[in-house]
Amino acid sequence: MGVGRNDACPCGSGKKYKKCCQLKERTLSVRSSNNSEAIAHHSVFDGEKWHKVPGALAVRIGMVRTEDRNIEIDSLFEKISRVASDKSAYQILKKLDDCKHKLYAVEFHLKQIVQEIKERAAEFERNYSAASGAAIEIANHVLIYETEAFLFQVKSNLDLMVQVMGQVIPSLKSFRTFSHSGTHGTQEYAAGGKVIKQLRASGEIDMANLFDAHRTSWIEEMTIMRDTITHYSGLRGFHCFVEEPYRGDGQVQIHYPTMPSGERVDAYCEKIHGQLCGLYRDAFERIEGVVASAPKSS
Repeated sequence: MGVGRNDACPCGSGKKYKKCCQLKERTLSVRSSNNSEAIAHHSVFDGEKWHKVPGALAVRIGMVRTEDRNIEIDSLFEKISRVASDKSAYQILKKLDDCKHKLYAVEFHLKQIVQEIKERAAEFERNYSAASGAAIEIANHVLIYETEAFLFQVKSNLDLMVQVMGQVIPSLKSFRTFSHSGTHGTQEYAAGGKVIKQLRASGEIDMANLFDAHRTSWIEEMTIMRDTITHYSGLRGFHCFVEEPYRGDGQVQIHYPTMPSGERVDAYCEKIHGQLCGLYRDAFERIEGVVASAPKSS
């Protein structure tokens, strides 16, 4: 049994746990390397001048480290966010923040995949003992789970993009995901069919054609792989580094990790990241015009 927040602290201080050791477990005390002024007051304006008032303001400022920012991603959202802000379209702004968060997640997993492959390849080149008799594939959990996470985050971006469109295209208001199947003529879609069909029915032909083109080139394949992970234990046909047995001449062939299609994992993920950013850019250009022409929200 764990200690309750209102129980006596196990350290014997006589205080409640929440007022004693629980606070210590949740905080980290460090020494500052500079001599910043201790803030114990705030200022208020009486209409003529500012006055210092005891007590610091309860303010928390959220920031992102410079090295964690991506100019390409930020630039995708800059104009449409400004247009939505000018129109006081706060629901759109909220959805855009969600999209940006998920797109940064895609980039994070991509970096992890690229770094893991780079480090493992360097290990092989630095010090490798060849096997004999059989090829070897050792499960690389970083690659396996980062690739699966990458696919899930890409799919989440598509779902959120539909929700952004739902803010400006009334017929899509009830759509929450891009996973709907559907048909157009005699063609059946594995992903996004109902969304694309509804865009056409709403007269949004350019937007429908945009998503249909991306569906054909990469979304459908990616969605099928993501659904494989969802319904089964892993991404079937995915391979980590495969080490061939030693066959003489001092050289050993080691195959890079591959997707079910046989494409290198890092190359595939970099391609999909680029395609997703391109879809955002082209979709936002169309949405910006609709938002800009709409009346300002009250």
